[in-house]
Amino acid sequence: MRALIIGPDEQAAIAKVMAYAMEPAHFYTIGGPIPGDNPAYTCTVPDGFRCVFTFTRDKRKLFRHLTISVPGELLPSPESCVVIAKEFGFTASDEDLNLILRMERDGWLAGRGHQGENCIVVIQPTTHSETGLHTTIRT
Repeated sequence: MRALIIGPDEQAAIAKVMAYAMEPAHFYTIGGPIPGDNPAYTCTVPDGFRCVFTFTRDKRKLFRHLTISVPGELLPSPESCVVIAKEFGFTASDEDLNLILRMERDGWLAGRGHQGENCIVVIQPTTHSETGLHTTIRT
């Protein structure tokens, strides 16, 4: 098991990634360059949690899209993913860390990365109440 440490420095790094991703010019479009290759979309949270965050367009919707990986062949724990996702603005109706079992109710989708990558991917549609963001995108 690895420790998850989120203090002021980590919160600042997450806020920087979110501010970049929140700019409409930086919304990721499926099929574009790999977000994890752009350092502006990434940060590392101790102890070794690599986070890649975008606002991703799909058709006429906009989603929060977070990929969390750890070194080696293991996956990050579900509990760590929930805590990190909340730091990136994912919302939930239940503060209990066991919500990973019920997160679909809150519009979260989670799964293992494509092609067996050792990561957890969490996706949630944005809401109208989010500053500057709207669920429906004009194309």
